[in-house]
Amino acid sequence: MSFVWQKEFETGIKSIDDQHKILVSMIDELETAVVEKKSDEFLEVILSKMIKYVAKHFSHEEKTFIFTKYSDADNHMREHEKLKQQVLDFHTKVQAKTANVDQTILDFLKTWLTEHIMKTDKKYIAHFNSKNVQ
Repeated sequence: MSFVWQKEFETGIKSIDDQHKILVSMIDELETAVVEKKSDEFLEVILSKMIKYVAKHFSHEEKTFIFTKYSDADNHMREHEKLKQQVLDFHTKVQAKTANVDQTILDFLKTWLTEHIMKTDKKYIAHFNSKNVQ
């Protein structure tokens, strides 16, 4: 079972698609580690790396929202904050050994990323294209 980039995820905005591909790859890497029953410490390293990359990606999108005056920026950024908080809360539980990285969190991450790209990110495509965002 793997999580792979799908053509329908494409926004046509290279910088965004490249970052989304990395996020898909990181979730797949985490899933592979879970399936292979890697150590909790190993899983935590991957999760930490993913959290840092998500913050970088969100920052890129949000700076672009501000620079291009995207009208739905506030709603989109609230979604980003909600996910960051959910993942940080989960990471805290993993560090405290009160939760494990398992299929439940993987399903959450895959569903969230897929739905976020397909429903929320696709809303800014026309705006970004009109501003020549690449």
